[in-house]
Amino acid sequence: MRQTMRLSVILPVLALALAGCGAGSATGDFKATRDAALTELALPTETLPIPTETVTQTPTAGTPETPQTPSATRAATQPPTRNAPLCDNSVYVADVTIPDGTVLQPGEGFVKTWSLRNTGTCTWSTAYAIDLTSGARMDGVITYVPQEVKPGDAIEISVGLYAPTTSGTHTGYWRLKNADGVYFGEWVSVNIVVPGSAATTAATPTNTLVPTT
Repeated sequence: MRQTMRLSVILPVLALALAGCGAGSATGDFKATRDAALTELALPTETLPIPTETVTQTPTAGTPETPQTPSATRAATQPPTRNAPLCDNSVYVADVTIPDGTVLQPGEGFVKTWSLRNTGTCTWSTAYAIDLTSGARMDGVITYVPQEVKPGDAIEISVGLYAPTTSGTHTGYWRLKNADGVYFGEWVSVNIVVPGSAATTAATPTNTLVPTT
């Protein structure tokens, strides 16, 4: 655009110069005028800056950024979770009467007594009881705790039973339960032998169910 504007100014000047010289002007004067006009036309070349295109990277479809996850080393340093103490819990201490394998006559009555310790955090009330969970009942019934038992204390609890009339080895599994009827703690058992041919030859106990819950 600038070159066009300069031409529009210089060309009329050149025309006037040529008209003023006339036919009789010297060749040298015409040449000087022409050179001056041509020099004016020799415009400097303007260098325009080349715009730089800014490229913005966009995430590729289907490849979202992966969220950071804790490293295995960091996870390994976390402290282990400890189970809270149970309100109701117990452990077997000893058989006070009728050790395992005691021989009793068919139908003979006896009293089985266990020693149990309160290892929970709650006191056992007289609404707590011991009851059969599996195996030979031997006419035993649910028996309630005779007195309160504080955490850490031990108690002896007894159940009245009768030996079966059939010969063999008989085992019953008993367990404590709280006032809501929920069983807890370790199982205890009563194991007796009724004499007879079956008792002396049996390789495995009869009427025995190992508790699973």
